[in-house]
Amino acid sequence: ELSNEADMMERVRGHGNVIALIERAPDDRQIRMEYVRNGMLRDFQVDTEPKAKGLARGIIDGLAHCHAQGVVHGDLDNKNVFIGGTQAAPVAKIADFGSGSHGPEALRSKAAGDICGGATMLRSLATPYLPGAVTFVQAVAAVEQEAIGINTRNMQAGAQNVEAQALELGMSVEAYAEMMGPQPEVAAPTIEEVATLLANWRGLTGDAWLA
Repeated sequence: ELSNEADMMERVRGHGNVIALIERAPDDRQIRMEYVRNGMLRDFQVDTEPKAKGLARGIIDGLAHCHAQGVVHGDLDNKNVFIGGTQAAPVAKIADFGSGSHGPEALRSKAAGDICGGATMLRSLATPYLPGAVTFVQAVAAVEQEAIGINTRNMQAGAQNVEAQALELGMSVEAYAEMMGPQPEVAAPTIEEVATLLANWRGLTGDAWLA
């Protein structure tokens, strides 16, 4: 996992909203990362609207950068976003890429999960500043629903792999198919649909509330 984390961090390095990889040992038994002194987003006191806006922009930009490099975080939540900068001017830093993956298939099958995790954080940051943030919250909800739809289709399409499901349950393919009965076919999301989702995520930065 440490080796995978270092691989993913090398792919996404160079962005101000992603924790920087400073050094990795040749055997990957140790990695050294950028130090941030303000802890996790989960524990950070976001007590002003400018702080909320800045952190929201950072989460959007950081995740968009990761996806542009073909990297899926795989476990994005407020425990894996750290706070750099200062207490007065915090900077969101996406961290903990141990569950990350890379490539077109990773994006197609898992990027929507990142979007769902990111949307939860954005909504939490913006909600205290309603009604001023109402258009932003509505835009986040629309992108989140799009991501949920893609996630659902991925799960339904995966369930159509009768052989894999039977193996997981310790059953024969025939017994599993008989138990489940006829199942409607669901097409897995295409990479083009996922690309549209990722573009809509990036587009959140254009909302007036973040100006």
